[in-house]
Amino acid sequence: ASRDVCISTIHAAKGLEWPVVFTARWNEDLLPMQPQKVEELRQDGQLVRRLPDDSERQERIEEERRLAHVAATRAQRRLVLTYLRSFSSEKKKAAEISSIPLPE
Repeated sequence: ASRDVCISTIHAAKGLEWPVVFTARWNEDLLPMQPQKVEELRQDGQLVRRLPDDSERQERIEEERRLAHVAATRAQRRLVLTYLRSFSSEKKKAAEISSIPLPE
């Protein structure tokens, strides 16, 4: 039996499977990630950053859900999810487990 360890990103894991998969930081705002600012190039050539609109935010959340599904379905026998209870930089703010439902 092989005792090798493979460390992979979720993107690189598409189409692959392992007997046991660990997915770290299964927390809200980490998986799915909090929507990042969108960069736009204005007509005057200036690059501006803005918050995503509702449709861009929804599209980002759907992509995060697809990635979470990929992560959760790479395990052949056992899936281990880890999550943070709190963020050290914000000790008073409790971390939440991701709202993404696990595939059956």
